This record gives sequence, C-alpha cells and structure tokens, in this order.
Amino acid sequence: MAKEYVVTDAKLECNFGTAPSNLVVLPLHRVRLTGKYKANLSDCVPNVNVMPFGNCRSLANPATAAATAANKGKLKPMPCTPACSRWLGGKPDVLIDGDPALMKEDKALCPLGAGMIKVVENGQGSSSSGGEVTVDGLRAKKAREKDSSIIVDEDRAQAPEKDAAEDELSKRIKEAIAARERAKELAGEYNSRYARKKTVASDGATTLSGWRKLPEYTSSVSRTTRDNAGNDIRLTDAVLGKAEEMGYVLTPAGARDHGVPGQFNASHAEKQLSCLTTDPIGVSQEMCEDCQAYFTALAQHEKRQVVIADPCCVRVFNPDGSVGHYNDEGLAI
Repeated sequence: MAKEYVVTDAKLECNFGTAPSNLVVLPLHRVRLTGKYKANLSDCVPNVNVMPFGNCRSLANPATAAATAANKGKLKPMPCTPACSRWLGGKPDVLIDGDPALMKEDKALCPLGAGMIKVVENGQGSSSSGGEVTVDGLRAKKAREKDSSIIVDEDRAQAPEKDAAEDELSKRIKEAIAARERAKELAGEYNSRYARKKTVASDGATTLSGWRKLPEYTSSVSRTTRDNAGNDIRLTDAVLGKAEEMGYVLTPAGARDHGVPGQFNASHAEKQLSCLTTDPIGVSQEMCEDCQAYFTALAQHEKRQVVIADPCCVRVFNPDGSVGHYNDEGLAI
C-alpha cells in the first residue's frame, strides 16, 4: 500500500475520543502539497496542531475517572484535553524543517488517557492529478521529469503569491518588534524624569498614555491630530470618535474617566498612535484587555491587518476578527 503524506485538515481519531478532530499545520514550514501545508512529526502540539476529540472515555483520564465514580460507576466521559507531544514514525528521508514528514500510518500517544491517536484521512482531498498524492506517485511523476528526487511542493505556481503575503507579515512583525524596543527605551527615559509611570507607543512617531499637558522634554510626543475639518483635536478625543464610529464601547473606568465615559481607556498610548498611522506599532507595556478588544474591532471595521508588539508577544489583528500571536522569532504561539 502506497504511503501517503499528511497535510493540514487531515482527519484524526483517538480510540477514547467521542468525536474526530482535524490536524492544524501552521504556515511555518512553507512546504505544500495539493495547496495545503505538509506536516512533520513535531506538528503534535495539543490545542495548536491537535484539537480535542470531543469527550474522553478513558478511565485512565483522572477527570473521566472522577466523574464516573461520582456517577455511581456509570461511565461519564469528560471533555478531552489532548496531551500528545510528538508523532511516532515519519519518513526519515523526507525532512520538513529538519523533521521527518508525517505519514498517514503514523500515530501519537496521549499519556493523559492512554489513548492512541491516528490519521484516518490524510487531508489532501483531490489533487490536480485526480487523486491523492502518495510517495510512489510523486516518485513516478519526478521520474517522468528525469529527476529521482521526491517533489515536496505540488503547488509551486501558487507559492509566490502565498510566500509574498507571508514575507510581508514577517516584515511587519519585525517592524513592530523594532518599534516596541524604541518604545521601551523612551519609556525608560520619560519615566525616569516623569512623576508617573507612563506607557509609550512608537512607530517612528511617539505617543504617551494619558491626556494631560506634558513637560517640555517630552516635546516629541504627539498629543493631537486633525479631524476631517482640519481642526486640531486631542488624540484621546480621536479615539473616542473612532470607537463611536465603530460602535465599540470603551470600558468605563469610573473616576479615572473624569466625567467622560471611556476616556481613560481611550487615552492608552497604542490607541492614540493608531489615529496617526497604519504602520506596525510597538508599546512598552502589555496591552490591556480593552485595547485588545478595540484593535480586534478596528481591524474588522477598517478591513486591514493591525500589527502590535508588546513585551508579551506580537499580536496580529486580522480583518476576519481573528488574532494571531507570534514570538520575537516570528513563530506562531
């Protein structure tokens, strides 16, 4: 039987799970087959690559065992929490980012419930050749092209456009990280001379959290922008206006709002800076929950990607409402 490569969207099953799951391969390997990213043995991270299999029926799972005992011995499956760490098997002569390619016959163990996870469908679907791509099929095709090596990407015609988008995102992530480092440096300078601890946002321009008048040594900090009529307005007021335009309700902060509902959260440095630029933003402190929700709404409202780096991670707010999280190496986390 021909061996089959596994790609993202492959159907997985666990012998103790009540439902199937799908494999998720992050767009990091840049090796595709039938338009989908190929998996390797390390693509086995719970809740990143391997999603829950409904409920777990294994009494080796402490949660299921406890629930069953409380149910007078009648089996009561509890929500699955995959605990696998690496696929077993692989194709050692075909490496993807240094790891053997994942094959359909490979399996993974879940130590939490002693379950066995297997691939039941390779995820390829229909290929341009009219069927699923196998190792033998790839070898035959390459042989016809007078080359004995195995093809690792069946979609080279589509690759340039996809790679260009990934390269652009990688570039924007790096720009956001550089802006964050500038913001942290400026925050150290301002806060060493300023009576309060302030958050700084930077992208070349600089904003400081709050709305009060600042000392002369912060003259490089932007506090105002222009409205549609060309009048100078406070950046905090610009954020309040943008929130109203989007239908987003800024989280009230009680007395800190000074009589204007949402004003405190509107004054956060990264929100202010977003009124001046669409470039990637760096911020000196971790984004609060309101800022994360605000930029999720902003990306959807303006139908554009917003990239912001803080000391925790780089967040990519997408027009579809999803949010990607990346580390400083540009890897999804």
